Amino acid sequence: MAFKLPSKNPYIQNKPVVPPPGYTRPLDWIAILPPPANEVFYLVSDIATRYTLSTTFTRLASQNIYIDWGDGEITTVSATSATTTHTYTAGAGTACSRGYTTWKIRVYGDPGATLTDIKFTQTPNFVNTSIGILEGHHGDGTLVSANYLFSLITGPLSAPYLEYFKFPSIMSASGALFAESFYGCRSLQVVVMPTSAANNTSFVSTFNACSKLTSIVLPSDCTLVTTYANAFVNCFNLQSITMPTSMNNVTSLSNTFQSTQIQNIKLPPLPLCTNYTNTFANCLYLTYVKFTSFNITPLTINFTNTFSGCFNLQEFIFPPFANTSTLTFISTFQNCYNIKNITIPSNVTIAATGFTTVFSGCSSLQTVKLPASMSAVTSLVSVFTNCYSLQSIDLPTTVGATISLASTFQGCTSLSRIVIPDSYIITSLSSTFSGCINVHTITLPSGLQNSISTIAGAFNNCNNLVNLTLPSSMTICSSLSSAFATCYSLRTITLPATMNNVTTALSAFSNCFSLQSVTMPTSMTACTIYTSTFLNCYCINSITMPATTVATVTNFSQCFQNCTSLTSVTLPTTQMTSVTTINSIFNGCFVLRTITNFNKLGNTSALVGNVTYMDGTGALTGAYLIESSITTPSKYAKFDAAGASAIAKTQLTSLRLTNTGAGQWGGVSPQINISYSNLDTAALNTLFADMAAMPNVTSKTINITGATGTAGLSAANRLVITNKGWTITG
Repeated sequence: MAFKLPSKNPYIQNKPVVPPPGYTRPLDWIAILPPPANEVFYLVSDIATRYTLSTTFTRLASQNIYIDWGDGEITTVSATSATTTHTYTAGAGTACSRGYTTWKIRVYGDPGATLTDIKFTQTPNFVNTSIGILEGHHGDGTLVSANYLFSLITGPLSAPYLEYFKFPSIMSASGALFAESFYGCRSLQVVVMPTSAANNTSFVSTFNACSKLTSIVLPSDCTLVTTYANAFVNCFNLQSITMPTSMNNVTSLSNTFQSTQIQNIKLPPLPLCTNYTNTFANCLYLTYVKFTSFNITPLTINFTNTFSGCFNLQEFIFPPFANTSTLTFISTFQNCYNIKNITIPSNVTIAATGFTTVFSGCSSLQTVKLPASMSAVTSLVSVFTNCYSLQSIDLPTTVGATISLASTFQGCTSLSRIVIPDSYIITSLSSTFSGCINVHTITLPSGLQNSISTIAGAFNNCNNLVNLTLPSSMTICSSLSSAFATCYSLRTITLPATMNNVTTALSAFSNCFSLQSVTMPTSMTACTIYTSTFLNCYCINSITMPATTVATVTNFSQCFQNCTSLTSVTLPTTQMTSVTTINSIFNGCFVLRTITNFNKLGNTSALVGNVTYMDGTGALTGAYLIESSITTPSKYAKFDAAGASAIAKTQLTSLRLTNTGAGQWGGVSPQINISYSNLDTAALNTLFADMAAMPNVTSKTINITGATGTAGLSAANRLVITNKGWTITG
């Protein structure tokens, strides 16, 4: 059966291995008929040459049991409980096409001697042994319990080459008879279970990692079982499972069918089960699941990852739950690519963080019906992430005292309108609507939302969002990083007046091609990063930054780059002494005329040892209409105010670099670039005088090529700075 993946899925999962045909026993193995009662047959190989059998039997008088090792040696066992070790000669058995040789072991007794238990065990002085058993055939009465029989993890030894195993028809002992029986038996293909094991209480990890097993029939009378945790996990080829007729005592189905090839299954009532974690996770072929009924009394039930990765599951209907049950749905349907409709029961309580990522990656999901009240829920993190087909959603009107909406609708490319109820007190809008490329209306709660800690990426890539009204106050919001990035159609935005806890505005409005107006808060006294904040905002005409900010701002690189309609900028009035880069801050601002408070960028100290220098690479490159004189008292590693050519000059008429501190100009050459600027000869001489007031430099360059006043400079004018170690280009 093929399974479908959505075209928008960013990655392709590997298809499961195609199951092998029905088990065929190699023709050149030693023939073994079903053993009579009170006898056991094993087929072993010289993959391992040393084997130890643990035997238990009863007798009427002095009868013995015997182990025929198949190589001509027969061991008489007189003690009713004993371990017997035998060593084979490698290569001395019956040859087969698999490349090893084999022996048939037969265990039997005198008349009056009754075998009660026999199994392989750890050979003395050998630890964690893997044995070369190929088959096991138990006659009736010869095995009491199979717990840890061949467990790779906690058992006495592992059997990675075992292909076939037959149990006695009845196993009447009590307890966890099959816990980890075949854990890690990677070659196991056929298991003939008992027809009756009425007192068994556990199937925990019974067939865990039996990757070649294709079908299994469990005893129908195993009605006392309390757990199937990990029973079939990683049985990658398992397609057919026949469960007991009753599962009334089961409390856990954790990982039970995970990563199997089961396609459909109907389970009997599960009145006590509370753990469905990963039950069907990564069942790539699963299309139909029928839960007859769940609990009849209130329970706390965990559905975390229950169907996660079930690519072909198309529908699931929850049977009724007992009123007031508490449920957890974390990632329950994550990456169920083909599921289209889901209704969440309304008569239950959903745990506080028990609804995160529940439908994440459900790329075909079209409708979801949620309870009107989810009064305990405090997190809707990633609930609908990448639900590409979801067109509308009614959120619960009642949630917990606070609610996180981080990534809730991220990647919901078909949503056009989203309304967040006014009753919500939101703690996070991080990436909430990121990638909602068709949403044109987002309604947020009005009034105060002073619990919102971040709107980083909140509206990123909302390409059709035109206008947005934010809550009137978000006093603890710490991040605007990429909040509105790539909102191509956004025209206006007003940030609340008080956002003093914002620490970063990184790319906040980058690529907002249609943005015309931004109202910034009057103060952002915690913000240290303005990198790319307005990058590529082609339509904005004027920007007024917060009047005050923190002195420890570090980065303004590309802040206004390519704002091709920008004519004026007002920077904060705070002296930002920690700024290390204004790289390309106004690069490509072709019509920019005035910059207010440019002198507030950078460290003004002239003290020796103060090493905060600004990189001004490309700072004013392409700002051709800049008219205001620039005087900056800050320390620089590099400063660029260059035009492009003789016909594309920057109109900057005066540049003053007044900081006289040592250690400046550590950037790449030319350290100062005012080529093709409108500085006349007098302005150039004034700039040279500023440079001469600085300490001597070594191998530093100023480029004045094409500057208006270059031709008027005399040799003496040039000597003013060349005597200080500068090289003049132009």
